[in-house]
Amino acid sequence: LNSQGFRTREYSQEKKAGTTRIVVIGDSRSFGFGFENRKDSYPEKLRELLNRQVGSRQFEVINLSILGYTSFQGRQLVQKKVLDLNPDYVVVWFGFNDLLYYHITDAMAAKTNNVFYQINKFVNQLATYHWLRSAFANLRSPEQILDYDQPTLRRVPLPDFRENLISISESLRDIKSKPI
Repeated sequence: LNSQGFRTREYSQEKKAGTTRIVVIGDSRSFGFGFENRKDSYPEKLRELLNRQVGSRQFEVINLSILGYTSFQGRQLVQKKVLDLNPDYVVVWFGFNDLLYYHITDAMAAKTNNVFYQINKFVNQLATYHWLRSAFANLRSPEQILDYDQPTLRRVPLPDFRENLISISESLRDIKSKPI
């Protein structure tokens, strides 16, 4: 990871003259999950290929992908980070995590900021809590363990996924960047 916590080379906010800047945002696939070295990820391979094949320009590929991210977080990332980088192109790759089922959507989780949530978040970090939870889980019958009343929702419902991608595309259009 670089000094900003992204799996990419160090980069400056200002783009060098004569450089085509490509920013990649996405989930674990774009991050390069499964590859031990950053150089094996597709954003790094893209940078190598473009710089080798197109000698007249220098290509800079900045990989801002994060493990587990959905289009919801990607939409926030575009507003908070990508627009300031003034990219020429942006590669957007989300989908798998958006489709996962959970008990709360990403948008609902972002709005959750009450005391109970904060306490639960803290307790979940304690190893003792997890040890006790697993010890007591073994004492219950399978019927007691499964909570059939717990609703399951997609992390990002399909209409929200579509809206997130449209929003990302529109934001990039405002800076004359070209989404890929």
